Amino acid sequence: MADIVVRVMEYLLDEKFGEAVEEFANKHCDIFEIDEEEQKLEYTNVYNKFLKLFEAKVEEMLKENGVSPQQFYMECKKLSDAGDQEIVEFLLALSDYEVFLNMMKEIKLRKLGREK
Repeated sequence: MADIVVRVMEYLLDEKFGEAVEEFANKHCDIFEIDEEEQKLEYTNVYNKFLKLFEAKVEEMLKENGVSPQQFYMECKKLSDAGDQEIVEFLLALSDYEVFLNMMKEIKLRKLGREK
């Protein structure tokens, strides 16, 4: 069953998932201020939409593999308890607000033709 965690990681690194994230980011990146430190309430609203997309995609993938979100969580917990935290940290980082914020700003820069 632990292989489901690896399969989810592979899914999240897959081009198809990346395209869904890219599409979402391109649709919503215009509200983000690149050089502004202040975090607007709008950012949180977009982040929550992103989390829903992220969770829906992962749950869809789990369902296709006959695994419930609860089973997946338990497998992640087992890995973490066993000291194999890199995978769990990777999964958590993908849904981290600061990571999301940086991604949205980078997508906006790219959209404006001002890549870092």
